[in-house]
Amino acid sequence: MPNYRYGARDAAGKPLQGVVEAHSPDDARDRLERRGWTPERVELAVLPKPRPDTPPPRRARPGWAVIVILIVLALGATVWFDPFDLIPGWGG
Repeated sequence: MPNYRYGARDAAGKPLQGVVEAHSPDDARDRLERRGWTPERVELAVLPKPRPDTPPPRRARPGWAVIVILIVLALGATVWFDPFDLIPGWGG
């Protein structure tokens, strides 16, 4: 059901404003009159969408993972090829 913003007066003539849920503008007027109010204006209300309470989760940046992988590969290549002959009888 859509929402309708209204302006009305109560039995004492006090101005009222608000939002009522109804099937049509005529239905909104009927609901206000059943409360004993005199509707002055009824228009379709455009209400803001409710905001979520929690922010969306942040995506982790892959930058640190790439750096870690490169370091591990570099260390592995250094040990495998052993260019400084750190491991006797290993490498070329």
